[in-house]
Amino acid sequence: TERDPWFISFRVGPQALGHAVWAFIVTSILQSEAGRNLHLSHFGPGVGVLVHSIMGGILSLLLAFRTNQSYQRYWTATEAFGDLR
Repeated sequence: TERDPWFISFRVGPQALGHAVWAFIVTSILQSEAGRNLHLSHFGPGVGVLVHSIMGGILSLLLAFRTNQSYQRYWTATEAFGDLR
């Protein structure tokens, strides 16, 4: 049997899109005038944008690697189970 490359993306895509929309809404609120009046200083000192960008890049690469690795293991197990029949 052949693997369908779009199977995972159709399952994960809507969730990723939902998270992206939520992040956009939160960012828009915090960047608006009303968001600037929300005294958020109790969250600690501000961390630069560069730190968030670097950490986001590292986490995304790690997540992509782990997802790919787990999908390969799943597919190997599926083929091995199919050979048992």
